[in-house]
Amino acid sequence: MTGSGRVAVTRTGGFAGIRKHGELTLGEDPRTSEVESLLGRIDLSALPAHDPKPDRFVYTFNVAGTEAVVREQDLTPELHQLSRLVLGG
Repeated sequence: MTGSGRVAVTRTGGFAGIRKHGELTLGEDPRTSEVESLLGRIDLSALPAHDPKPDRFVYTFNVAGTEAVVREQDLTPELHQLSRLVLGG
């Protein structure tokens, strides 16, 4: 996906159960080119689904209305980088 659209990431769970959310609008945000590059290598519909593990994070990715829930242990390097960019760390 390129051009415009909203990209949001929510991280929940972990040992302390803290929720963190971030989002950006492509084309309006300085991170757009890096995010678009990552999105070109991510297929949200082809992600593995494994059982949750105690004290691990769960990530919800929403890209222009397409949503995927990914457990921490199932993050690809691209998803990990996307989450860092959108969540700010």
